[in-house]
Amino acid sequence: MFSVLVMSGCMFFPSESFYSGGFAWVGDDLYLYAPMCESEKLEAVQVYTAEENPTDHNQPLITDHWNVSAPVDEMTSNGWIVLGDDAGFGRVLADGEPKLWPTEVFIKLTQSDDQDEFTSGLYFPRELDIPAYPVGSDPLTIDYLFENPNGRSGPGLYSPEEIRDQMGCAKQHF
Repeated sequence: MFSVLVMSGCMFFPSESFYSGGFAWVGDDLYLYAPMCESEKLEAVQVYTAEENPTDHNQPLITDHWNVSAPVDEMTSNGWIVLGDDAGFGRVLADGEPKLWPTEVFIKLTQSDDQDEFTSGLYFPRELDIPAYPVGSDPLTIDYLFENPNGRSGPGLYSPEEIRDQMGCAKQHF
């Protein structure tokens, strides 16, 4: 069984309704499919680790492994994220390769609609049994490793449509 702890709103205090996405390898590219409604857009992605701060227990020490914003193409804006690939973003604050990340990282997504900006986060243990597809496979049509944190489905392979149907809009989880 795989477990991706998903958090909404504040990264350390989850809401009652959790947000999740799916993971898949296409060649050497690690995709995260983050389902959203048509009115929602991805704004930024931060992959980081957090450690206890010895001088201030309320403020963890954050180490960025990849931190990007301002998606430059529609596919990325709509939630198909190639983790570690700067090409999909106009602003890069920290650059990093997924295969070099620690075995456990957090992924913070910043999304928006016409009225608000909101964040969600996923805890991502790298040892997950993520499906792998050959180079050139269409990320819109492959299945992703996904588990609904709200109890609607167990871990398994799901299409983007199935993930979106289960998760609904990103904003509803905040």
